[in-house]
Amino acid sequence: MTVLTAFLIAFLILFVYIIYTLAVGRQDELQKQEEIHQAKLEELNNSFSSRLSEETKKTLDKSRSVLRGNVTEELAPLLPGFKYDINDIKLLGSRPIDYIIFDGMSELRDNPDSGKLIEIVLADIKFNKSTLTPIQKAIQEAVQAKRIRFEEIVITRENKLKYKA
Repeated sequence: MTVLTAFLIAFLILFVYIIYTLAVGRQDELQKQEEIHQAKLEELNNSFSSRLSEETKKTLDKSRSVLRGNVTEELAPLLPGFKYDINDIKLLGSRPIDYIIFDGMSELRDNPDSGKLIEIVLADIKFNKSTLTPIQKAIQEAVQAKRIRFEEIVITRENKLKYKA
């Protein structure tokens, strides 16, 4: 074996060792990067799960609150202290107000000669800290400004509409 051959073999062994060392080092570096990314992914997943759980709880709580409010609105006339005759009340179901009350209608129906006047009341039931919507406020203002009327709408035999004030 010549010196040149021995030198080439030594060089190849050194070259393979360097490549192997670089590959193993790179593999270790890739392993560390993968562990770091896996930890970040786990953290994001936990954060997302926690946030999803919080948002789900908020949504369910709000849904329960709305449902409780709707049930309360419908049952309000049955509560003690409700000042109107239950037979005078017509539920509209939050469209855009809850009730139209024809105060005195039952008494007038039972005794037409009583001379009783009917008062029409537009009522909206609020649960807890709820407030009037902008549309409900506009309706309230229209009533207070007496921008309210009664119309009779007649459908003729020809399916035409006639409006009577």
